[in-house]
Amino acid sequence: MKSYSTHDIQIQFPRKLKSAVFAVVLAIQILASSTSFAMDSADVLPKGIYSPSIRIGFISGVGQEYGSDGSLESLGDIHTMSFDAKKLISIQPQVAQLVSALNQFGSQNLGDKISLGYLKLNIQPEINYYAPVFARGITDRWTIAIGAPIIHYRNDVSLESTGSNIDAIHAQVGYSSAQLNGAFNTLKVNLVTQAQQTLASLGYQPLGQTNHTYLGDIQIASLYQFYKDNNFKIMSKTLLGLPTGPEADPNDLTALDISGQTSLEEQIILNYRVTAPLTVAAKVFYHYNLADKVDKRVPLDSTDTLPAQDQTEKVDRKLGDAAGVGISATYELFSRFAVSGGLEAQSKAADRYSAAQNYDYAALDSGTNSTYQLVKFGLAYSTVKSYFSQKSFMPFIASFEYSDIIAGVNMPRVTTNELWLTMFF
Repeated sequence: MKSYSTHDIQIQFPRKLKSAVFAVVLAIQILASSTSFAMDSADVLPKGIYSPSIRIGFISGVGQEYGSDGSLESLGDIHTMSFDAKKLISIQPQVAQLVSALNQFGSQNLGDKISLGYLKLNIQPEINYYAPVFARGITDRWTIAIGAPIIHYRNDVSLESTGSNIDAIHAQVGYSSAQLNGAFNTLKVNLVTQAQQTLASLGYQPLGQTNHTYLGDIQIASLYQFYKDNNFKIMSKTLLGLPTGPEADPNDLTALDISGQTSLEEQIILNYRVTAPLTVAAKVFYHYNLADKVDKRVPLDSTDTLPAQDQTEKVDRKLGDAAGVGISATYELFSRFAVSGGLEAQSKAADRYSAAQNYDYAALDSGTNSTYQLVKFGLAYSTVKSYFSQKSFMPFIASFEYSDIIAGVNMPRVTTNELWLTMFF
């Protein structure tokens, strides 16, 4: 039996660790219409009116993901790696000699049963954001707004190893053979330590705690109400995203890849007042991402699950465009309160990467197409009407909105709780 060293047992991470686990695809839409407390409102500000507002969001649930078949699993379960005999042989073919030797002991096929156990990723991501927004009515039909999200991203990532039976099988076959003892001792590795050593040898940052606060992509909005009568309103909302946020570090497996992008989105929003207190809304939207260049570690082929640092390349990137629809309804209570509910669905095309080297750029595209279905509920308090009737000292809107992605494909489970305070002068 040929000997081999402990360092021959290299940990192979699944490719999706980079593309889908930590690169949470998350669009923080901070420039919804802020001129009414109706959900998906088609209202605009009157000419010359200023409206500063503050949005505070708490995002959870991103530790779960809807897979390619639509099933919901925790990221830790998705990326638990088993190191049974078959896996060990694929990593280090010389292990086959030990497996064959152990299978000769009795009729239990002990070699086929050897296992280093499981290596599990424990992942607990949290995202919060604070977004000041400023809007002004240019005309009675046209409003311009600008917003800048300040994002706080925290993620505790740890590795856990359980279930090894190497010691038990070694004790069962005994310690009389020096050659078997050497082979068993070689397999008695700490998977957690070995995993961190593998990452370090390839130039990746160690897995651990991430805690960052940074400015995200600034958004500019143009809201134009091109039709209005007593019961019906239609508005065009154009959103421009500017790449003011940081790009994801290719050496950091836990980096959030949600900023540093230039985008343009067009929404058409329709409001219909069914009765005095009830308004229904519908919208369609298309989100276009401009092509750009980013640094990426590119795999050589399908087996290259953790590309080496010298495979970092400035690649051409075209993030997939997205299209969607939404419906909602708002019911006003006692002129100051409103309750809302809505549904939204979106489909996003796959991303596309390319460059000049002979690398496997298609691997970067894999699993980047996505869909989601979202439900949302809101509660708002407004003093705008009472201000004009001189019953309030200042006009403002305070609102709370809850949204939850209830189904999807290749999409993290995103639950958002958002507080929003809007003032007018």
